[in-house]
This record gives sequence, C-alpha cells and structure tokens, in this order.
Amino acid sequence: MLPPVLRPAKYNTPVAAFTIDGLGACWFNRHTTPREWEIAFLRDEGHIFTIGVTEMDQQGRIVQTFPDTSVDLSKHLRFTVANSSDAHLSRNEFPDGFFKAAPDFSRTGDDSYDFRWVIDFLGKEVPHGPLVKLLKKLERPGGLDVTIVSIPNALFYTKSVTEGSVILAEQPKPSQDGFVLGRTNQTVGAGIYATTPGDIGLVNENGDRVLPFPLPYVKGHSYEISLLNMDKVNKLDAKWRTEEDDYVLGDLHRYYDIMEVRGPKYQLFAPRVPRAIDGDCHVVGMGHNSESIPNFDLMTLIQS
Repeated sequence: MLPPVLRPAKYNTPVAAFTIDGLGACWFNRHTTPREWEIAFLRDEGHIFTIGVTEMDQQGRIVQTFPDTSVDLSKHLRFTVANSSDAHLSRNEFPDGFFKAAPDFSRTGDDSYDFRWVIDFLGKEVPHGPLVKLLKKLERPGGLDVTIVSIPNALFYTKSVTEGSVILAEQPKPSQDGFVLGRTNQTVGAGIYATTPGDIGLVNENGDRVLPFPLPYVKGHSYEISLLNMDKVNKLDAKWRTEEDDYVLGDLHRYYDIMEVRGPKYQLFAPRVPRAIDGDCHVVGMGHNSESIPNFDLMTLIQS
C-alpha cells in the first residue's frame, strides 16, 4: 500500500502502488496527455524483467496474488487507468511528478519518501558532462534492446533507501580513487489514483493485452504492482564483480549503453551486502534535479 502521506483524500482514491527496481531509467514526460512517467528497462542477457500483481483490501490484507508475468522484448508497454486522477500533479502539489518531503534535501539525511534519493543521471551529481544524445537501437553496443513502460498520472517517490553510501569513480578507476556520493534509493515507488471505479490495463505497442487477467478496482481495494528488471544471478558471488575493499561494482555504468555524454564516464561502487539486489542495480532518474534538457525524448530509445 502507499504510505499515508501519499494517500490524502484530495488526491482521490489510490488504486495501485508500484514497486520499481533493477536496471532501468525513468523520466517524467510533461508533454503527453495525460502526463506520464516513462521507464526505460535495459534488456541484456544478465537481467530478467517480470511484472507481479497482488490485490489488496483497505486494511492491507491480500485478497489474491496473481502469477508473475515475464516480459518479452516488447518495445513499449503502456498502462491505462480508467477515470484517472491528476489532482496530485497540480501546481500546488507536485507538478514535476515526484514527491518531495521538504524544500531542502541531503543524501546524509533521515529516511524519507523523497524521490530525490534517486540518482539523477543527467544532473550534476554524476560529473560526466551534458547529455549529447540518446542512442537509437542501431547505435547501441550489440543492438541492446530496451522496453519502455509508461504509467499515466503517476506520483513517483523513494520506497526504500540504502543503509550505506555509494562511491562514484571515473572509469576505469577503482573505488579508492572515487568520491562518496551518499545514500541512494533501493526501490522506487509510484502511486496512481482514480476519481471513480474502473480498471487498469496494460498493452504493448501493438495494442495487445500483456497481463492475462483483468484489474478492475472498486473503493477499498487496490493493487500492488511490481516492475522488476533484476539480475539473473547473484553477482556478489562472481569474483570479477568485487574489489579488495568492502565495495562491489554496480551497474550504473550500463546507462552509457543507451546515451552519449560529453565528458568522462563513471561507475558506481556500493557496500558489499549479502544479497546482490541491494546496492547493485537500482533505477536512476533522468532530469528530475536538472534544468530542462532540450529535445529530450525517451522514446528515441525504441527507434531503430
């Protein structure tokens, strides 16, 4: 369920809470109608993309759990929300599509649902210089596939935060030569709301249904939906992933496979933990802490 701070009555009825994690980059598209978040998931051989759905009642009890759906190499998946509400995206609330807990933000601060825990890969935190361009499929190494998922009128937030700080180092330097960025997100969350009962759909670029079951919603019931593009194996068990100190190489450098930047490229090192999903490949943002990026269009990534 969404945290209470993201469930005020003025937003209307929450009908779904998303958990988003793994190798993917998200961007809030203000130019569509309705406005929508877009997430580009990198589809390499080392990750598997699955969608999970659980129906919940108003008390947070499970009504039913549906089988996970493995996602094929579709270019574009689009959620639809009947009777969708955008009250939370108003000028007085969160017009940039993400939750802020306070005007100021620090990576050394207390846990919060503030979306600014998410690394802005196009902002100044990663000092690789301005974006030159997003790479079309034929321009990417090995023709890497990308699946973009669109969620209309969603409010994004940080669902969980790492315990330790991460280090950024210019490639191919080790973590000892890098700098401490601070704590970052583990999982990203998103909420969608509706004015009256309806249903949630998910279709691919051909208009075909992706989920083999309907998702109708009524007052008092909502859905937990997970979008996970996770490692197929535990990378912490692979010697080539580790260093002599207590840090492990993450997947942040993989985002250079889908974009060209003007300056040097960077890689991320996270504290060694028992499970590879922690601190290894987590969703990054594109431009949420940046000034406007001219002619930015995430859909470029699904062009040939």
